[in-house]
This record gives sequence, structure tokens and C-alpha cells, in this order.
Amino acid sequence: MQSRLKRMNGQSPRVIFGCKKAGKHVPQKNVDPDKHRNCTSSRECCPCQIVVRSPRELFPRWRITSLVTDHCHELKKCDILESNQRDKRLSAEMLQLITTHAGKCDPKFIVYMLQHEWPDKAFDLRTVANAIQKAKNSAHIGGSEAAELHKILQDKTRNDKDWFFATDLDENGRLRRMFWMSPSQRYLYRRYRDVVISDNTYKTNRFGMPLNVIVIIDNAGKSRLVGCSLVSGESVEDYEWILEQLLAASDNVYPHIIFVDEDPAMEAACATTISKTTVLNCIWHLRQNLNKNLHGALGKDWNDFISAFWTTRNALTASDFERRWSEHVAVFGVDKPKIEGYLKRISEKREHWAWPWVGTRFTAGMQSTQRVESMNAAIKRAVNGKTSLPALFEAIEKKLSNEAQTSKYILYKTDTTVDPATSTFVQQMFADVIDANNRYLGIAAKSQMKLEMSRSVLYQSNPHTGIDACAPRSIEGGDFEEIERSSKDDREMSSPVHPDNRWF
Repeated sequence: MQSRLKRMNGQSPRVIFGCKKAGKHVPQKNVDPDKHRNCTSSRECCPCQIVVRSPRELFPRWRITSLVTDHCHELKKCDILESNQRDKRLSAEMLQLITTHAGKCDPKFIVYMLQHEWPDKAFDLRTVANAIQKAKNSAHIGGSEAAELHKILQDKTRNDKDWFFATDLDENGRLRRMFWMSPSQRYLYRRYRDVVISDNTYKTNRFGMPLNVIVIIDNAGKSRLVGCSLVSGESVEDYEWILEQLLAASDNVYPHIIFVDEDPAMEAACATTISKTTVLNCIWHLRQNLNKNLHGALGKDWNDFISAFWTTRNALTASDFERRWSEHVAVFGVDKPKIEGYLKRISEKREHWAWPWVGTRFTAGMQSTQRVESMNAAIKRAVNGKTSLPALFEAIEKKLSNEAQTSKYILYKTDTTVDPATSTFVQQMFADVIDANNRYLGIAAKSQMKLEMSRSVLYQSNPHTGIDACAPRSIEGGDFEEIERSSKDDREMSSPVHPDNRWF
């Protein structure tokens, strides 16, 4: 069967599933037919087709609107197999047979052997060919490229004892996991472990191994890559191994906060390996999961639900959150077990994403994993799905070098850029403050303090008129705006500061 999606203006989206012999062949050439190759078209105007539609307001909930099961041609054996027999998934025994003969036999011959062993199953040549290529790649991972990358890391460790790397091989000696941190990355992680982001990126090497990156935020507010690992999967065991190596490389220094993308495997690994760390969920991935799990089930109520959900999520206090959840969010799950079950699951871990709890933590202004997504995009601009493992390592090293150069440039600009009009006067007036700032504050905080000191000498003041400062004033025009502005500034200055705010 073949399918095609049609979106008609003002109508419901429609998908048509038709026989591959449907339609009539339309020649694309004007050459003399006698000069054509000796072949014919497979199209025979077969009428068999299935038409499904989805109402626009309930998209994507599909229903069959037309069904024609008659064929105008004889069906082959593979065409009449039941749907469970046409399943393209390959069992472990089938994959073992493919792995045994990969690279030794033609794909068509391997399909013939599979058909002989499992006569009741139809095998797709493309699926088998993909399995053959995957088996070849897996065999190659334990060979030259993995060995070359291992040698590169060994040489770096031999030249600098502060380098750290670890590998994990399977029972056949093939690479299963690899983790590494350079000396500068280890230093950055120990110093700026307040907020850590972890995420996987794909299509960075020709073996299909996900690249896990660990990112922190330095005192200039910039994202810094502090750890990389290649893994063969995304199981709890894989993530536990990554976190164990992170602790080993940092002498068991736990991150204070770690942002994850609502991956249950990663959350389970954090609970067992870094139990002292607070795990927070990315609100962007939270929104995506809400859409995936509830949009279709809620239908036309979706817009009302999502508005109520975010209003509740942004509540300022826990009691206000609980009240809004029960009054405005939980009501959408009444008499709807699927919706009620999902809302209950995410409500049980509300401390990981709801503002009354997230807002009490120092997160460097983050609520999502957007920073690590930007890091992934930068890496993928230099590599692709055909990149070798050593080339991937070199691309990451180049990225780290660029980050270090940027950090040095920011430090230089911060220390040398001053306001020419007030530089000497400011330095004389705030000499003690500037000295304390240089000893205790980071780049971002020093820049803000320097800006405020420069502005302070330019404030305008009016001479005292003798009017009692405590006397009531009429609130008219500009006076009202000035009072509001002052009140706002007072609120901002009196807002609590988290005790662990060492980012500045």
C-alpha cells in the first residue's frame, strides 16, 4: 500500500492509502517507444484504496470515510499475508543470523535464508539491508576508529595527568561507552557546578552512537561544555554510567541543580547516582509532552486547558498552586481516565517543574535546556551522521578552544573597557568597592557594578526647598510615575537572594 496526505483549504485533512498498482502510467518521455528499455509499468488502475479523514478541530483523530477492497490483479503471496506477518521488526534470532552472514553474503541471499528459516514471515529487503549495515558498523566500532580515539585519549592522559577518560566494552570487545573530560573542563565543573544541563544529540558520528553533553554556566553567563560521552543506548544503565564517571572525574563533587528533558531513564539514574542533586525538568519538553499526551484526548478543550495549566504552573506559592490545580486543571480529567492518569503522574513530581518550588532555587535564570540545545546545534554544524569518532573528538576540541578564547576576550574587555568621561573620578570615589569587586565577584556581576557606579555620578538632583519631606504630596502626572518607579525599585532591591548564589 502507498499513502499520500492531502490538506484541502477549509476541509478536513485527508490521507489516501492505495494499492501500489493504482493509477495509470503517464509517460514522461517523448522519445520513440522503440528506443525505450524493454520494461513496463506496474500500474494497472487498481481501484483498491482506503480514505481516512480527521476533523480539523479534533486533529489528529482519524476515521475511515471510504473503503474499497477489490483488486483488478492477482495478489502475490506477500500481498495477502496478515498484518502481523508483515511486521518489519526482526527478532533477536533473525538479527543473529544477519550478523553471522553480514559482509559474507549478498543481501538478497540473506533474505532467502531468512525466508527459508521463517516461511510464514515476509522480509523487506531494505529492512534486512539496514540490519546488515548496522551489524557491520557495530563490528567496526570495536576496531580501528574506536582504537584510534582510545589512543588519542591515552596520549593526552600520558602528557597531562589531569586528563580523564573512561571506556566500557561489551563481551565481544566492542566499544559500548566512552567518557572524557579535559583538565580545563574538570576545573570549570568543580567551580561552576551550581547549575548543570545534560542532554543527548544525534547524528554526530557514523555509528549512530548518541553524544551526551554536560554544560554549565560560568561567571560571565556563558555556556561551557564540561563533559562528553558516547553511549550505545539511552537506558538507565547508560545514564548511571555517565554520572558515575562525572563524579569520578570531579572527586565526587555533586552538581547542585541538574536540568533534564523529562527522560524517565535519566531521572531514574539521577535518583540513584546523584541523590544529593535537585533534578528540574525543562519546561519546553514539558510543553511537548503535554501536547503529545493530551492534545488529541482533549480536542476542542485543549486551548482552555493549556492556558489554565501555565497559569497554575506560574503560581507564586505552593498553596496557590494546589488551589489552582484542583479548581482549573484537574477538572479536565473528570470522567476521563487517560487524562486523569497523566495529570496525576506529572502532579506527583510538581517540585521539578512548578514555579513555587523551582523559584526557590538558584538556576542562573534558566527554566529549560535551551542552552544545551544551542551547544548541540554548534557541534552539529561541524559534524554529521558520517563523521568518524576521531573527527568528532577533534571537532569538540575545536569548540572548547573557541570557548576558551571567548572567555579570555570577555575578561579582557571587562577589565579594560571603562567610561572615558568618568573613569578617573569613579575609580577614585569607589576605590575600595572596586577592589572588593575584583576580589570576590565574577565577570557578569563586576560589569553590572561598574555600570551602576558610572551612572551614579550622573544622577540629577534638585536643591532642598524647605518643604517637609514627610508631608503628603499630591499624586499628579509625573509625581505619580516617579513614586511608582521608586516603589518598583524598592521591591526589586528588597527581593530575597538565594544563599547559594555563587554564580556572580
